[in-house]
Amino acid sequence: IGSDTAIAAKTGIAGTTVIGKRCMIGGMVGIVGHLTITDDVIVNATSTVNRNIAKPGVYTGFVPLMLHSEWKKVGIWLTKLDKIAILLKIKLKNIK
Repeated sequence: IGSDTAIAAKTGIAGTTVIGKRCMIGGMVGIVGHLTITDDVIVNATSTVNRNIAKPGVYTGFVPLMLHSEWKKVGIWLTKLDKIAILLKIKLKNIK
């Protein structure tokens, strides 16, 4: 854990995670796996970090509890939302 980094209560840090300097980790954050979080990162409360963070910035992410079988479907759709939005815009332009 780097210098000048603050970590709030009820945060879980798994494995051999490395957290950079000047970071702020909010309460009830879960850091899952053997990850690296670069310097100058803010992770908002109740977020789940499940991949490396290589770019400084403010990060937020969580999904309400659901059956795992449902989550697998939702997770796939979440990663495709940008592409779906672009396709929808194109189709709407063609309708006009």
